[in-house]
Amino acid sequence: VAGQSVERWLLAERPTDHALGLGAALLRALHGWHEAGYVHGRLHPGNVIIDPSGLWLTDWDQAEALEQSFGLRYRRPEHQAFLAPEVRAGGEKRPESDVYSVGVLLYETLTGQRLPADGTLPGLAGRTDLPAGLRVVLEAMLTNEPDGRYPASQAAEALERLRAYSAARQAPVEAPRPAVRPPVRPERLPLWVRLTLTGYRLLFVLIFSLVLSLATVAAAGWGVFRWLDRARPTEVIVPDVITWAPDNAEQLLRGQLGLNPQIAATKRPSVSVDEGKIVALQPPAGRTVRAGRKVVIYLSSGPEQKVVPNLTRFTLRDAEARLANVGLKIGNKTKERNPDLTAGYIIRQDPPAGQAAKAGSPVHVWYSGGRDGADPPAEKEAEAEDAAESAEPAAEAPVDEPPATDSGPRKQTIEYTVPTDRASCMVKIVVRDDNGEQIIYNRLHQGGDTIRRDVEGQGRARIEIYLDDLLEQQEDL
Repeated sequence: VAGQSVERWLLAERPTDHALGLGAALLRALHGWHEAGYVHGRLHPGNVIIDPSGLWLTDWDQAEALEQSFGLRYRRPEHQAFLAPEVRAGGEKRPESDVYSVGVLLYETLTGQRLPADGTLPGLAGRTDLPAGLRVVLEAMLTNEPDGRYPASQAAEALERLRAYSAARQAPVEAPRPAVRPPVRPERLPLWVRLTLTGYRLLFVLIFSLVLSLATVAAAGWGVFRWLDRARPTEVIVPDVITWAPDNAEQLLRGQLGLNPQIAATKRPSVSVDEGKIVALQPPAGRTVRAGRKVVIYLSSGPEQKVVPNLTRFTLRDAEARLANVGLKIGNKTKERNPDLTAGYIIRQDPPAGQAAKAGSPVHVWYSGGRDGADPPAEKEAEAEDAAESAEPAAEAPVDEPPATDSGPRKQTIEYTVPTDRASCMVKIVVRDDNGEQIIYNRLHQGGDTIRRDVEGQGRARIEIYLDDLLEQQEDL
């Protein structure tokens, strides 16, 4: 047969796809022989001939004749490695034996190495130029068990797929050239469309500018509000410092609360607060004010000083009434013999008339017991007092006349001006008469306001004016 054996063909370096094509073609040829009932069993690179017309398998008859006629076995050392394990062991050759021989031939063709006796494939390790599935195909062709090997047709199909993949990977890929197209001039939109789009753009710009302006104004307003809020004085509650010493109260109000305490020039009388202690505040305790606010402190002058009225030449009952009108009370009543003064009239008093006395303090009196100094009978005492009241007093009677004791209605128009040092206060006017206590006026006023009011009382009546529930002025009606 003309051509060259695979042994010579392997002397030159061959591409991977050529070697895979050789293996696939050889397996296709063997598949045809196997279908016809023939098995070679002695394949090796020396009896596979390649010529331009295809592949040729030789030594079919020679190998068979030598075995049948002379009992000789094929023992050329370099070709023993291509025999299947069952053939080397003297067993029956099978179609799978030829598949094994092609696998050995293909392994040596691709790696240039002999197949190890243990059946491993070290020549494929690290070969990135070989298809990834080649190891699986060769392992299936070179397994020691004939029943586990690929049939010739299946092995040929697998090698053809690997050859196609290898050829496609090795072929140079030419990058596609972009198609050059002539520039296309955009079609001009109608005038009304362009005007509409322009209007939309202007509207968008206007709305965006408006929103941005509003956001800027809002942010600026918020910043100003926060600045004003931080700059606003802190609000504090006026503490209750009634009965405190002025120094201690000023230290609390000014040093700790940031208020501006000022002591009023006028003092206010108080029965319950000692003289020199705080009796009232303006604004009153408990009110919420801003830091730095002026707080007027009113000091106590002690119990209110009353002028003791003249009680001489008055009966005991009239004396008690006169003292009650000015906030005093009658004290000890001592009887003395006095031939010049009708029994029941007061001879002298202590403290004397015109002297100042604390409100509620007693005034002691001495009254006449008549010529013999004997008390009138108890059952006639009231009549004696009435007679004494109607009797004409002696020539030395004092100028002061006893107050009227009628119980008829009394009317008077009062006028009161709120002190100018008061920022604001509640003004309350109370009338106390025989019918009891009656609040006739109670309103909020500022300093300097003038109040004019018609007042009416029954019997002995007294008018009391309070500022923030503190007695400021009183007078008889």
